[in-house]
Amino acid sequence: MVPRPRIILMGGEAGSEEVAEEFGAEAVAGVERSSKGTPLVSSLFRLAEERSGAGEVLAYVNTDIILMQDFIEAVDVCAGLGRDFLMVGRRWDLEVREALDLGVAGWDERLRERVRREGRLHAPSGLDYFVYRHGLWRNIPPFALGRFSWDNWLLAEAGRIGAMRIDASETVMAIHQEHGYASTGFQDAFEAQKSEEADMNRRLAGDSMDNTLDCEYGLAGARLRRALDAAHVARRAKKFVFNSCRKMCPPNLRPFASRIGLWAQKRGMI
Repeated sequence: MVPRPRIILMGGEAGSEEVAEEFGAEAVAGVERSSKGTPLVSSLFRLAEERSGAGEVLAYVNTDIILMQDFIEAVDVCAGLGRDFLMVGRRWDLEVREALDLGVAGWDERLRERVRREGRLHAPSGLDYFVYRHGLWRNIPPFALGRFSWDNWLLAEAGRIGAMRIDASETVMAIHQEHGYASTGFQDAFEAQKSEEADMNRRLAGDSMDNTLDCEYGLAGARLRRALDAAHVARRAKKFVFNSCRKMCPPNLRPFASRIGLWAQKRGMI
């Protein structure tokens, strides 16, 4: 990536210091964890803020994501905005079983072609990167990392704060390297969704289940525009109808209606 960003590798897991040294990154330990040993999202973002200054643009990225030059170019566009913003985007799922030689010219274009042939565009609800200006979120709940819902809450909260929410899916090809759940202690994503920590995250998030289609703006190359395409508009219309119906429910039935809404959102029905 040009210019090369400053990279902070969070967590303190075994081998992280060696990996950070190999790639010229900064390894940061001391991440707060849940009672089950899972890193807390609130701690990750707080540690990043402590290592940056007012006005700086930060990016949280999951470590199973591959990003290329289009990401840097998209960040440059958003960094030029004169107000708070949050840039997110959908990912492409791809089986990557071999090491990628990033020192060979043209590796990125070959990878893009492979994604177009073999990749699968993930649902709008899965968020793997967040680009924002220092100080955007003041109080992030103690979500367990990797246990769902926390990413959707961050996007919803940015909307409540009044930040420009930007969907960069059309511009940034973020590649997710498919993997199992063995390292988390679960057999698969379905089992992880039923875990105690996933349930805790859902309670903390409440009704905040926003996805990329809730963004008010889209990024097409270097052009920022209102997200008025069919998919974004349909999402808003469905949410408006559902929320209107929920408000008409008797108070004792609203929690049940909310659970139905969350179920429908996860399946792309709302």
